[in-house]
Amino acid sequence: MAEFLTTNGITSNIERILIDAKTNLFLISPYLQVSNTFLERLIDASIRNVRIVIVYKEDSLKPAERDKLASLQTLRLYYSYNLHAKCYFNESNLVIGSLNLYEYSEKNNREMGVLTIW
Repeated sequence: MAEFLTTNGITSNIERILIDAKTNLFLISPYLQVSNTFLERLIDASIRNVRIVIVYKEDSLKPAERDKLASLQTLRLYYSYNLHAKCYFNESNLVIGSLNLYEYSEKNNREMGVLTIW
């Protein structure tokens, strides 16, 4: 099943992906500035021993953001110098869209995406 999403739908479905992850969680976004809500969900996932993989654009991760993420014991950070893709998924749900995992984008931009459930 595929469903078209606007900004609020993308944000709420990414949160649902974080909450529902059982073993694996992948967040691919060139730019990262994780909101407090998403950080809380990531901490919960790490406590549940979910493997968290974040791929971001090289040199785009600010030191303060790296410090926030440092508490996640199950986190693996990777970078890609020319990353432009935005994709968020766990074992059963996938969101592909235009939204960076950036708090400003969540609150101020008009984004679109697609949710797929398998």
